[in-house]
This record gives sequence, structure tokens and C-alpha cells, in this order.
Amino acid sequence: MKNYIFSKELGKKIKEIRKTKKYTQSELAWAIGVSPNFIGLIERGKKMPSLKTLFKISKTLEIPISYFFEEFKYQLHEEDILIKKISSLLKETSEDDKKVIYKLVKSIIKRKK
Repeated sequence: MKNYIFSKELGKKIKEIRKTKKYTQSELAWAIGVSPNFIGLIERGKKMPSLKTLFKISKTLEIPISYFFEEFKYQLHEEDILIKKISSLLKETSEDDKKVIYKLVKSIIKRKK
């Protein structure tokens, strides 16, 4: 799911810049050595370009490759956030407390199985 979100955002950016620079999909495709269909798939977020292709796109459109990665908002899943919070709390505890917490969590997980 994360890759899909990124590929959609990347595709929008490529399309936006391509249109601003007055390139058609066919012209951009020809310039970087891919099919116009492939450019369409990238712009719709259906395909992810390789780094090499992305570099060619940035060079042809005369923008830094870093532009494609700016302002991309990665959203953590709730589970990831909880794991980060737990990890943060554990960093503040002693080794003995960490061992007790580990045993407690392990016993809870075993009971649920």
C-alpha cells in the first residue's frame, strides 16, 4: 500500500512537470527511451519507474531528481506508531526492567495462542 501511495504521488509530479514544460507523453517517452504507454502508466501510479528511468526523466525535464521525493508524506500505520512508542519507553528503562517487561509480554502472547 505504501508503494502504491508513493507511485501515485510520483506520477502526479511527473505529469505536472511534463505539462509545465510542454512535453507530450510521446515526446518524453522518446527522449528517455520508453514507450508512451509506459509514461502513462507511471503518471497514473500503475507502474514505478526504475531509478535510472527516473533520473532520465528528471534530466529531460530539467529538474533535480530530489524534487520527486520532496513533500512526500509517509503515514505510519497505527501499529507502527504503537511499536515506536513502546520502543521509546523501553529506552528509558533499566536492563532489569527490560527483562521483566520482555517476560511479561512473552507470557501475554503465549496465552493468546
